[in-house]
Amino acid sequence: MNTYDYLKTLDLNDIYSQDDNTQILNELISISEILKQYLLLDFERLTIEPKTIEILGVEYDNPDYRQSATGIIYKIYFFNEENFKINIEVLVDFHKILINTKGKAKSIELHDFDSKILSKHNCEFKTDLREIL
Repeated sequence: MNTYDYLKTLDLNDIYSQDDNTQILNELISISEILKQYLLLDFERLTIEPKTIEILGVEYDNPDYRQSATGIIYKIYFFNEENFKINIEVLVDFHKILINTKGKAKSIELHDFDSKILSKHNCEFKTDLREIL
């Protein structure tokens, strides 16, 4: 199972039907931890470079964020590449995972990986993870 498969299993109607926004946010935070593990597995398939992933935030019911879509934002850090990072934006409502890179990779493997990501950029300069899996 990959991250997209996990997103399809989420019952968003059940999550959003809760009365309290705090309950919804807590549920989304729990989901973000599970998504983090699936994302790490997906990126392990793409590059063997040692890495870690950090959750930067959860966007819910924010009219300033992508027309109030629910989003979970992550960043991947590579142990041997202090200047090269990958930003990840999971749009839960749309089952989309958008990525973009920041900085220049030193290693040939990550440089090639960066080129692969850049070659699939959309008009927002982001790549759907599905395009490179």
